[in-house]
Amino acid sequence: GISVLRLFRAFRVFRLFKRVAALRVLIEGVLSSLPGVANAFVVLGLIMSIWAIMGVEFFADLSEDEFGNFSLASITLFQILTMDSWGGLARDMMKQTSVWMAVYFVVYVFINSVMMVNVVVAILLDKFTAAMNAERDAQKEA
Repeated sequence: GISVLRLFRAFRVFRLFKRVAALRVLIEGVLSSLPGVANAFVVLGLIMSIWAIMGVEFFADLSEDEFGNFSLASITLFQILTMDSWGGLARDMMKQTSVWMAVYFVVYVFINSVMMVNVVVAILLDKFTAAMNAERDAQKEA
């Protein structure tokens, strides 16, 4: 009962956001970037879905554990997105099919892991600099 209420004391740290201007600017930048980041994640999900469908078509017979259906393929592609031993998976698929299947994996890694991460970072940086400029303008007016 009462010990749960004591946990709310941990949230007193959030009062710093009102007092420390740098933290306030950081939080404003992150919050204002959420719609753009959400749009980037929608695009990421669409690309991942397209590649999952292609993976089921290419590899369902060869590797049912990774590409047996859409859900398994999506989980496998999320593993590749996080760079979790994707090279071994790609190497196994290439041994069973053709070296040209490397194009499937390399293009996916390049689009989702490299380009989309840079898009998210660009959105965050843009909104953060906009929040910094707004704070600077507010300080000049005061």
